[in-house]
Amino acid sequence: MTQHSPCGYASASTAEEKLLGVNVPSPDHRWTRSVSARRRDVIATCSWTLGERSPIVRPMTTARAMVTGWLARYGVAECVGVTCAIIGAFTVRHLTGSDIAAGYGGAWGEAIGYGSVIIGRDAYTAMRAARAEGRVVTGRDAGHVATGLLTEFGPAAILDTFVTRPLAMGFGMRWLGPRIGLIAGKLAADCVFYIPVIVTYERRQRNARRAGKQ
Repeated sequence: MTQHSPCGYASASTAEEKLLGVNVPSPDHRWTRSVSARRRDVIATCSWTLGERSPIVRPMTTARAMVTGWLARYGVAECVGVTCAIIGAFTVRHLTGSDIAAGYGGAWGEAIGYGSVIIGRDAYTAMRAARAEGRVVTGRDAGHVATGLLTEFGPAAILDTFVTRPLAMGFGMRWLGPRIGLIAGKLAADCVFYIPVIVTYERRQRNARRAGKQ
């Protein structure tokens, strides 16, 4: 008679085990299951081979973990950037009456607010790392921070600040009105901006993990 284990695999009875001469997990083997797979950053898949009584766990990075990392990296900077974009856009529009000029005011205001948060946080992280090692921050630390920022943002930030975002915000305000158009233009520019930035960020994260394992 054949019984089934909790994972759906058929296991032989005691007599069949003796006849076949193999060690198959018994039906009363305890299997540990995840309480809530959706709330974990890894997905565990279980399987076994002949002679093994323990499940083989294969961790897989979930999309939710990646999105959480992106929010931790860019979330606060985006909030500050949006606030500065609104202030810059409406100030320039009030002074000039031009939607295109307002787009540049919003884009540059956002760049100042966004960049201040990103640069300030990375600099603070470098200071804490140096303090933990019992030394002061040096020019080499500053160069390392600057190199990392240029690698992560680089050409995407230049194109975004001077071309994509100002035009997207300006034409958005002209076609959809100052409020809705500003937000719509910002979201459109974000789509273009974050594709290369996130690809570079994920590459840097992988390189850092590999360096930590060595």
